[in-house]
Amino acid sequence: MSPFTTSQTIQPTHTFETAPQLDVLLIPGGMGAFDPDPAKSGSPKPAVADPIVIFARAQYPGLKNLVTVCTGSGILSLNGLLEGKKATTFKGA
Repeated sequence: MSPFTTSQTIQPTHTFETAPQLDVLLIPGGMGAFDPDPAKSGSPKPAVADPIVIFARAQYPGLKNLVTVCTGSGILSLNGLLEGKKATTFKGA
């Protein structure tokens, strides 16, 4: 079975440092943000998670909506961005 391929690409127009204030921020999930070492299971990789958290914290005051799924909610909660908020996620995320 061949892997799915496509010619579609996404070209970013900004970096975390140059992005304007957003109305909506979507933080996707996935195991790429977490350490694959079984001894550190569930620990965010600082090199991946920290820039996301710093960006989300900077954007948060002006956001109308902050949306996350799967492990993205774990990254936010571990860093206090969901403190005092109602949130739902899958416990395996």
